[in-house]
Amino acid sequence: MGERVFSMKTIKNVWNDQTGFTLLEAVFSMMILALMMSIIPFIFQTLKTVDGLIEVDQDYEWNLFLIGIRKEMEGAKKVHVVNVQSKTSLMMEKNNQVISYEPYGFTLRRRVNRLGHEIVLQNIQAINFSIDEEFMVIEIEFTNGVKDEARFLLLVNREES
Repeated sequence: MGERVFSMKTIKNVWNDQTGFTLLEAVFSMMILALMMSIIPFIFQTLKTVDGLIEVDQDYEWNLFLIGIRKEMEGAKKVHVVNVQSKTSLMMEKNNQVISYEPYGFTLRRRVNRLGHEIVLQNIQAINFSIDEEFMVIEIEFTNGVKDEARFLLLVNREES
C-alpha cells in the first residue's frame, strides 16, 4: 500500500490576532495624534482671520462715511442736531445749502436742501448725533450688533434742538 501525504494549511485569521501593539506602533500612533492636535490652533486662527475679513466691508463703509462727513464739516457755517420722533438728524449749513444726514429705515441718507436720497451707510440699527461741549458725537449700532462711535471737533457755530 501506498502512503498518502496530507498537507495541512494553516490559515491565519487577522481579526483574532492577539499579539497587541508593539512599542513602535504606539509611538507612531502618538506622533500622528500629536501632529493632528498641533494643526487645530492654526485652523481656528485661519477661521478667525476669515471672519475678520468679512467684517472689513462694514468697517470700510463706516470709515468712508467718517472721511466724507469730516470734509463737509470743514467748510460748514453751522452744525445742528435735530431730534424728530426719537431719531436724531445732523444738519449743516455750507455754501448757502443745507446738508442733512438722517436715518431712513436701516440706512443713513444724505440730502441737500431737502432733495436727493444718497445712501451713505447701510445696515444701521440705531444712530445718534449729539453735540457735547466742543465735539459733535456720532454713536452707531449696526444690525449685526457692532457698536461704534466717532467724535469731531467743532470749529463752527453749533446748535442742538
